[in-house]
Amino acid sequence: MRTIQPKIKKIADHYGLENQLTKMAEECAEYSASVLKCRFYTDLVQTSRAKMKHFGPKADAAGEEMFKELADVLVLSRQIEYFMDAHQPFKTRIEELMDAKCNRQLRRIEEELAEGETK
Repeated sequence: MRTIQPKIKKIADHYGLENQLTKMAEECAEYSASVLKCRFYTDLVQTSRAKMKHFGPKADAAGEEMFKELADVLVLSRQIEYFMDAHQPFKTRIEELMDAKCNRQLRRIEEELAEGETK
């Protein structure tokens, strides 16, 4: 498998952290919109057999677009991780926040499981 890391670094170094953080916001918005569009067409196909032939290709195209937008988000994410390795205070702060968010979500999962046991 070819590594894309040298490409990630070259792009990141060319544009810089500030620009790529802004670009990340743009790509996340585009990914979000593509997920909603994909879900819309997928739901139509699943709920309306009569319209399936009409909406099936649109659902397929929306799914492909969603994959492309996710790839954009992941490319930017890897660039941000590359910058984090070079800026230790930035990396430390982001990892602290990530840890806190993971802990919070794990607590929510425990609560969901506990609620499921009482039903």
